[in-house]
Amino acid sequence: MDYLLSAVTHLTEGGQPPNDRDLKYAVLHLHAATEVLLKARLVREHWSLVINDVRKATEKKFHEGDFASVSVEATIERLRDIVGLDIGQANRTAIVNLTRTRNAFTHYGHTATAYAVETQITLVLGFLLDFIPTHLYDPRSTSQFGTEYMDTMERIRERLGRIDSLVKARMRNVNAALKDMADRTVLCPHCRQYAVAIPEEKDQAEDQVLEPELRCLFCTAQWPACELARLYVLEVTGTDDGQLQPCGCSEYGPWAEQPTVVLGASTAAEPDAFMGLCFRCGARYYRKPGKVTGWSESPDSATKGV
Repeated sequence: MDYLLSAVTHLTEGGQPPNDRDLKYAVLHLHAATEVLLKARLVREHWSLVINDVRKATEKKFHEGDFASVSVEATIERLRDIVGLDIGQANRTAIVNLTRTRNAFTHYGHTATAYAVETQITLVLGFLLDFIPTHLYDPRSTSQFGTEYMDTMERIRERLGRIDSLVKARMRNVNAALKDMADRTVLCPHCRQYAVAIPEEKDQAEDQVLEPELRCLFCTAQWPACELARLYVLEVTGTDDGQLQPCGCSEYGPWAEQPTVVLGASTAAEPDAFMGLCFRCGARYYRKPGKVTGWSESPDSATKGV
């Protein structure tokens, strides 16, 4: 996680595009992060899987670090063939290309343009942002990795929006994933991208006993619905003068009476609208004509915008 943070820092602390030195260390440290994080998933399956020659593996040597580990490509193959985790050809190609660039930086220098190298970095960084929370991080765990993950991702999220190529490439994927949910996709209070889809009530299980967890597809931040509503008011609208209100859906479940309607929210489909939106069930409320207070669930009798 420290290598990952270092790579992002080198990409964002200087100018755009990064200078040669920042680009070099971004590649070296991102490659190191990729190698360690992929192998961490192998170790979770069994410690011997990261040793190149398994026949010579001993647990004592493993814990002492006295062994030759597998290459990145062999790691990917073992993840697929032994663990059953196939990262896909596109991600594999991106990592292999980054490995070649890393080798060129280490031994020969590089000839590709800064924009070309940054594109390679973008693809692998985007992969890791999805791989870590899906295959490594367990929110129920109190391990050191869990603590490192939360701390490092908070610092990475602060910088993601400054990597132009990453934003463009990742948002293309986010927009494709959320294309049918634009009317209930809101800004993430961390990265300020329209990348958080509010679930519709019909999509929630009738016997659901936990507050719905919402996730930003861009920066991977997660919150219970009521916490996201509170953060949205504080970080996006900027003030709280009664904009947080309860919804009818709060009449049931263990989250009863926790307000989740944000008055003054907007969505990816209507970024300039001024509506009430429940961050738990997706219900919409519109301001009635000529009224300072009072909201209607019907847009036909309401004005959008103030």
